[in-house]
Amino acid sequence: MSRYLLRGLMLAGVLAMAMAADAVNDAQAGRWPVTKWCVRAYDGQMDCSYFTFEQCQEAVSATGGDCAINPRFAGYPAGPYQPRRYYR
Repeated sequence: MSRYLLRGLMLAGVLAMAMAADAVNDAQAGRWPVTKWCVRAYDGQMDCSYFTFEQCQEAVSATGGDCAINPRFAGYPAGPYQPRRYYR
């Protein structure tokens, strides 16, 4: 009887760990991506919601201020590996 109980507890533990790992992945996938550009207003406020420099410039032309790189931006994720082609 104890052998079946031990197997059941081990299975329940493995399932609980798998569910916890899946919940962490779901939470990370739902985060808003860190954008590259921020509008820095004259009063010190920063609005870091612009993906391109052109988007930032449009916002600056309407509200004033200047564009700056987001201090939390760590770079875009690397794309798939592309092997270098050698031509003869």
